[in-house]
Amino acid sequence: MYDKLAAGSDLTNEGRPDLLARDRSGVLWLCKSTGDGTKPFAPRVRIGGGWNTCTTHLIAPGNLGGATAGDLLALDKAGVLWLYFGKGNGTFAPRTRVGGGWTYQQIVNIGDIDRDGRADLLAEYGPADGYVRLSVYKGTGDWKAPFHFFMGSEWLRHGQSRSPCLPCS
Repeated sequence: MYDKLAAGSDLTNEGRPDLLARDRSGVLWLCKSTGDGTKPFAPRVRIGGGWNTCTTHLIAPGNLGGATAGDLLALDKAGVLWLYFGKGNGTFAPRTRVGGGWTYQQIVNIGDIDRDGRADLLAEYGPADGYVRLSVYKGTGDWKAPFHFFMGSEWLRHGQSRSPCLPCS
């Protein structure tokens, strides 16, 4: 039924993390959190179609734009990361380009790892040489450039480190 999920961001401005789900035809659905453990989500609401152009990732990192609601990041087929500002009702403003070159296999919202009040990302790239490269992108608080590269490291697939973490200067 769904091929992409993004969770953890309060998209409806009610203080609870909501869930976004994209179906195989490219329709994005909002599953609003109820706060009830026996029925955690309200019936789904259609946000819109055409989301199948974001084939690799949908990420709900929280509020990046400084408004009252959570936002959405989407990665397109060309490796361009887009920011959709949340309007507080489960819908989004037109997209804003974050930048290109996001050719990662996985991008994960890891919350606020450095406790500065901004969402951070972990990105993984596993090239054909057998090494996995992990990169941490710290939130900046600036919606025009919401993340900057912080550090990266390489690991063999079985956990052996090839190089140490290299912090950005």
